Amino acid sequence: MSVKSGGGSVMVWGMFSAAGVGPLIQLHGRVNANVYQNLLQQHMVPFLRSSPNQPAVFIQDNAPCHTAKRVKQLLETENIEIMTWPAQSPDLNPTENLWKILGDKVMAKKPTTVTELWRRLEEEWTKITPEQCERLVLSCGRRCAEVIQSRGLYTSY
Repeated sequence: MSVKSGGGSVMVWGMFSAAGVGPLIQLHGRVNANVYQNLLQQHMVPFLRSSPNQPAVFIQDNAPCHTAKRVKQLLETENIEIMTWPAQSPDLNPTENLWKILGDKVMAKKPTTVTELWRRLEEEWTKITPEQCERLVLSCGRRCAEVIQSRGLYTSY
């Protein structure tokens, strides 16, 4: 996610599960396969391991850094199941809804500097409740069913 304000922009990576949000990481520069692999090793794997009894399916879009061989190998080595994802389908991804919720709350406070923007992002991220996350996770099945029913056409998501 990249959020722009009058004073600049901040690019972030974050994840969540039905139990709540995980880490929110500020990214600097271009995210290639190496950067993404390190991000997953340092943040995603420990987050998933913190709830070992909770089944997890990892959802990500088809950005080149997400589909790189080294990233696929990491996920396979860590026994992390990946949901097969159609191209150009942000409406299926509950993470997009979470980014919208976060962005709206942050921009309502009208940050004027990059530092303030990052501070607001962190602040609002911690306010996202486990209940919100659970609703988004549970919506994933409904999203997929609606796409199937509409034969890949427009959905309400």
